[in-house]
Amino acid sequence: MCNIAGYVGTRDAAPVLLEMMEREAGFGGGYYTGIATLSDGELYSAKVLGDMDRLLAVPGVRELPGTCGILHSRSNSGGDREWAHPFLSNDETLAYVANGSTGMFASAPGYDRDFAALELERRGVRFSSKSSAVGHYPRLADGSGVHVSEVMCHLVRTLVADGFAPEDALRRAFLTCPAEIVALALHVSCPDTILAARYNQPMMLGRAADGVYLATTAMAFPDDVRFDAIDLLPAGCSASIRCDGWTIHGFTPPIPVAPLTPSRYAAAREILFDFIGDTPVTVPECCGALDVLWPDGSLAQNAVLCYETLRSMLGENRVRIVPVTVPGAPEGRAEGIESTSLRFVRASARRCTH
Repeated sequence: MCNIAGYVGTRDAAPVLLEMMEREAGFGGGYYTGIATLSDGELYSAKVLGDMDRLLAVPGVRELPGTCGILHSRSNSGGDREWAHPFLSNDETLAYVANGSTGMFASAPGYDRDFAALELERRGVRFSSKSSAVGHYPRLADGSGVHVSEVMCHLVRTLVADGFAPEDALRRAFLTCPAEIVALALHVSCPDTILAARYNQPMMLGRAADGVYLATTAMAFPDDVRFDAIDLLPAGCSASIRCDGWTIHGFTPPIPVAPLTPSRYAAAREILFDFIGDTPVTVPECCGALDVLWPDGSLAQNAVLCYETLRSMLGENRVRIVPVTVPGAPEGRAEGIESTSLRFVRASARRCTH
C-alpha cells in the first residue's frame, strides 16, 4: 500500500505536499518517495530511495516552483530509486503517480501484464525503471522488468500524442490496463490542474478557500486549514481537479466496485475496535481484518473504509498512533536507510517507546 498527496491552489505546492506526506507516509509508504510540481508549462521533480527525511534532504525540494503538484511514498515492493514515483514521460510533459496493485484483474480473462509494455517498447519508449525482473511486474522483450506505473505513464502520454485530451487519455489507459488502483497526474497542457482516475483505492479531496487538497487519507490534511468539505473521489471515474473545484467523468469498471454502505462502516468500527489492542498494528493489517465485509466477485474498498474508520476512532480518542522505526527497503540497507511505520493501538494501551 502506497500513499499519495496532491494540491492545486493559491499556495506554493511543494511545502503543502511535503507536510501532508509527513503526516501519512508511515501508514503504508516510506520506502521510495518522490514529488512533482507544475509551473509555467514545465514539470519539476525529485525522488529518492528512502522516506520523507531523505526527500527533504534533497537541495531545493521545498522550493520547487508551482502551485500545483503531486507527491508519492511507495511501499516496500522491490526495485531501486528509479522505481520510485513520480514517473515522467520521455518528453517530460507528463508526471504520474499511482497507488494499488493488479489485484483481481491478474486472474481476469484476457489480462496480459506485458502487452502494453511491449507495445510501448516497440514504439520507441525508453523505460527509466528498466532493471532485472521484479515479481509480477511487466517484462520487456529481453526479459527485464519495468514498473507497471511507468508503463501507465507512457501509455497515457502515447494516447495524448494520438490526439486524446489528457483526462480522456488517463481514463482510456485505466480501461486498457485495468487494475485495483488510483492515480494522479500532471500534464503541461493543463496548467493549474491535477488529473485523477480511480477504481477502488482511496483518494480524499478537501476543498478549502486556498484550493483543493488530495490525499490517500484525510488524516494527512493540515490541521491549520479550514475545509469547506471533505469528499471521496467516486469509484470508477476520471477527473480534472482545479483550484475552484473539479469535473468528474464516470466509467464502468470491468469488475464492479462494491459500494461503501452505512452497514459496512458500522461493521468496520466493531471489527477494528476488537482487532486493535495493546500491540501496535499497521494499516495493512487493519485492512486485512475487514476482508470479510466484501462480496465475492467485486472490487473491495478496504483501504477507504479502514482509513475513514481509523480517522473517526482517532477523533473519538478510541485509538492512538504509535511511531515504530523499521528497516528501509532492501536496496537501501547498505546506506543504513530506515523508515517510520505509523501504527495503531487502543487509546487505553500502555504507552511505550520504540
